[in-house]
Amino acid sequence: VDLFRAGSDRIVLSTDVRAGGEDEVLTALHELAINVRRLLGEPAAHLAVTFPPTTRSLSAYQAFAASNESTDNNQGLALLRKATEIDPEFVSAYRVAGMVAQGLGNWRELLRWTEEVYRRRDRVSVPERMLIEAQYLEATYEFDQEIEKLKAMAGLYPTWSLPADWLAWHHNA
Repeated sequence: VDLFRAGSDRIVLSTDVRAGGEDEVLTALHELAINVRRLLGEPAAHLAVTFPPTTRSLSAYQAFAASNESTDNNQGLALLRKATEIDPEFVSAYRVAGMVAQGLGNWRELLRWTEEVYRRRDRVSVPERMLIEAQYLEATYEFDQEIEKLKAMAGLYPTWSLPADWLAWHHNA
């Protein structure tokens, strides 16, 4: 990828990533995005909480991406279910499905999805693992432990707003 200054033929930055096959496309795109952001000067602390893809399946990722675009949470949950049917090891889809189920007030589904993602948590980056653990503590009503986990996340990743947002929710609840 070559990025040019607007109105110029001058290359501002250039980076190259190759996928060895279809099952490596998502990983290559993630690496490309991280490279571009790093070359543009984005702080490493921001890049640390950019989760790599947890699927190699383009069709599972397409269902996942469509769920993020959906304004109907029931439809979004159905798309996440489809993503996990296509790739039963798609950790991020389980994590997001738990959050959507919680937003729908469906506590049984929240617990089911959260237990599924919790069993798979060792397959993800450290910040995503901590997020999964906090989500599991929330779903199992271990609020004091969840708050401690969120504080640890905020300390390790001070530029990541999610732990502070969840802590504020607990404070206001």
